[in-house]
Amino acid sequence: MPFYVVDWETSPGKPPKTRAQKRREKLKQKRLEEMVQYQRELELQRMEKERKRQEAYEEFLKEKLLVDELVRKMYEEGQTERQLEKVRATQQHIEQFKKYRAECRHMEESKMAKIRDLQTCASLDATCHCRRKTFCPECRSMGTTFIKQTPT
Repeated sequence: MPFYVVDWETSPGKPPKTRAQKRREKLKQKRLEEMVQYQRELELQRMEKERKRQEAYEEFLKEKLLVDELVRKMYEEGQTERQLEKVRATQQHIEQFKKYRAECRHMEESKMAKIRDLQTCASLDATCHCRRKTFCPECRSMGTTFIKQTPT
């Protein structure tokens, strides 16, 4: 017949536990506590891994923001450079047009002066520098001023 140790902590109606049962329960309790501790450690590791992943993602977003800002600035500088180039080209066209207009005006004034000279010659009794009654080709091409012939 087995020898029972009376355990006052057990509830009435249950047979008292043997030392082997108590040892098994203690081992079971110890394993349970170890498993709980292991689960806590795993959870801490998982949380640490998640925190590091989140930090890496936030760092990535910061770097992406910096890169995006640089790209935007480069794009704006390119746009500004293209606008400046357009302005320069427009100014160059305006200057060329002004030169062309000045040349046209000069040519027009020259033609008008020749016409006036011819009209003056036709209306006046004038001679050219070579004192011919009719104007020589040299005088016409040189744009010579005509001298009114005075009766002698």
